[in-house]
Amino acid sequence: KNMSRYLCVLILLVSHAATSVRLPLTCSDLTYDNVFTLSHAGSHHFLSTNATQFGLGPLRYRQFSDWKPGGPLFLQLAQLSASVPTHIDDLGNSQYTWRPDFADWSGRVGALQVQQRVGYVAQDKILGLVHLNNSHPAKGPVTGMQLSGKVTNKITTCTITEAEGPNGEIGVNLALTATLPNLWGNPAEVLNLRVAILVNITKKMGGSVSINADEKEYSIHLPSLDHSGTVAIMLDIMEQQQQQEKEEKKEKEYHDYQTATFFSSLLTRTNPFSVTTSTVNHWLSLVKQPPLQLLPPPTAAGEGGGGGTAAVGGGGNHNNSTRTTSLLSTSSTLHYLRVYYNAWYQFWYNTEHSYANWTHTVITPSKSTYGRGMWLWDSGFHIMALLQSSPSSSSSLSSSSGSGGGMMMDGIQLAANQVKVLVHGSAIVHHLPREVWAKSVGNDIQPPGILTWASLLIYNKTGSLPFIQEIYSGLGSNNDWYYAHQDSNHDGLCEWAGTQSGWDTSPRWDHGPVEAIDLNCWLYLDQLYLAEMAKLLGKGSDVTKWKKKAEKTKQLIRNNLWDHTDGVYYDRIPKTKQFVKVRTPATYWAMLVGIASSSEASLMMKQFYNHSQLGTAYPMPCVSRSSPKFEPTNYWRGPTWINVNWLSLLAWKRYGYHKEAEQLRSDSVSLIGMHPVPREYYDPLTGAGLGAENYMWTGALYIVMTQEQSHPHLPCFNDESPP
Repeated sequence: KNMSRYLCVLILLVSHAATSVRLPLTCSDLTYDNVFTLSHAGSHHFLSTNATQFGLGPLRYRQFSDWKPGGPLFLQLAQLSASVPTHIDDLGNSQYTWRPDFADWSGRVGALQVQQRVGYVAQDKILGLVHLNNSHPAKGPVTGMQLSGKVTNKITTCTITEAEGPNGEIGVNLALTATLPNLWGNPAEVLNLRVAILVNITKKMGGSVSINADEKEYSIHLPSLDHSGTVAIMLDIMEQQQQQEKEEKKEKEYHDYQTATFFSSLLTRTNPFSVTTSTVNHWLSLVKQPPLQLLPPPTAAGEGGGGGTAAVGGGGNHNNSTRTTSLLSTSSTLHYLRVYYNAWYQFWYNTEHSYANWTHTVITPSKSTYGRGMWLWDSGFHIMALLQSSPSSSSSLSSSSGSGGGMMMDGIQLAANQVKVLVHGSAIVHHLPREVWAKSVGNDIQPPGILTWASLLIYNKTGSLPFIQEIYSGLGSNNDWYYAHQDSNHDGLCEWAGTQSGWDTSPRWDHGPVEAIDLNCWLYLDQLYLAEMAKLLGKGSDVTKWKKKAEKTKQLIRNNLWDHTDGVYYDRIPKTKQFVKVRTPATYWAMLVGIASSSEASLMMKQFYNHSQLGTAYPMPCVSRSSPKFEPTNYWRGPTWINVNWLSLLAWKRYGYHKEAEQLRSDSVSLIGMHPVPREYYDPLTGAGLGAENYMWTGALYIVMTQEQSHPHLPCFNDESPP
């Protein structure tokens, strides 16, 4: 009975007045004309697309996607150009449509009409299909066409050689070595890649290859075009570990053969992208259905979901022939559902396969900006959403390549694996690390407590005591570590500053480390939940230890960080014991964990949630707008952060401020929905999206807040009364 429950994919038809929407949404419903990145679950890289250029765009690989190394791995993979009768390097009048499994272009310049579809067909394989049509052959053939690629100058060494497929296809093989500098003093990483690019053009047809090894670039020249033809471009990426020279040679030969064979098999399919399509659709089918009572009321019908523009090789979702996009008829309803399912798609997009320190599949905050690793408190927020998914029929995550379609993901197992990777990292640096990179583990910190909270939620969902047994020691050691290393004056209140806090550039630490209200509240929460874990494991002495520690932390916060004059909780400078009077939502952490008294909570709510403080048009700024240090677009010095909003509204709700909490939740959900993809943070005055695109915790918390809106009594903490 239970097995059939998990194996069954529910397709739900929702009627809303004159509106009908079929759930779950799939790739064909999630179309945009202003999204420009493609990847595959488990890939260590992503492809940038350009709405006005044909061919394969820049490829960014892991740390090549971050600001320190800078720039993509490839400036361009294979850009299409032609000289006669007209240049097509830049098609300003092209039509572009993105969807999760591929992107489509169509355009016309002079006599040349171009249609293109590009996407991942496996974890490390990218396919581009370009259909070229000479609409006026009487005026002569289109000549001078070529596909050209260029490697970034960040590459240490690059060897480019001609390649040939089993049927005479021409292309190039690239052997790349790059030294990737890590941030914050961690050891540099040496990256070795082999990249094979094949084109279904042969020398007999008039194709040729030219290589400029010094400039690290190549060109594949195409035959003259009299009528029409389709050019297929296959790119295969393989990362190699250190191996003996002989083994490398054997592996290279096998790799080249496999690439060419796989390429040939793709070209025989009606829709070579169908495996990726079905894999994304499977992931979307696992998620909890959106709260139907929150669907917006019907508006004027007429905006359909569409399936994107038609392109080479067929398209759409061939695995569900009963879907009809005509069912998606109301613009507001469709928009709401697209944002919801796109937030789930971000998990598929932002995963990276297990490798080195990534002992399991990890979720990066944003593959298109922070692809170098996973972060601690980001992972906590990610887990909150993943627990809204359903287990798949498989009991564990796996990664594969080739025609298998990449990764099959179980959301709850994926959530547990994030905890396991971070706890594994703690064994290396003796505390939970701020970030875990593939080849190194960061030695800095981020908020404690959130991972313990998330881990208990995983236990509540699964009942797995072995999971708690596996992680308990690492989580407990992390809490003890703070009092040994982050309490410089040994007064029992721990300190942090900058990136340690997650509020990296906040004016709260313009003058150095502080005894932070949020840090000490996180530690208190951590201690309460460690006591719960110890109870589950039958560790009576540990239960007593953590409860005593929590009570001490609670009294220290109440006696030392409350400002009776201003009526708020502030950070405090360790040496002078002076408050840092920068007003931020961090004061609400005392309500979040239940430390504030009811009268204190009342004072905080009156002073903060008003238009001169945090009540902006798109709330809440992370620094009060009345502060001289408020900068609405500067990272942690003023913008709205969705994770701060969510934790704050939980705090308000805990003290009975339900109306205010629901308003902030509604404002946050609406703000995220203003943009095609989740953003890292937002301008609190204009609502403009800022920072990274495809930002995972924003998408994750959209899911969580949407579900909480449909279940207003969903408890996130024990229902204990505030002190």
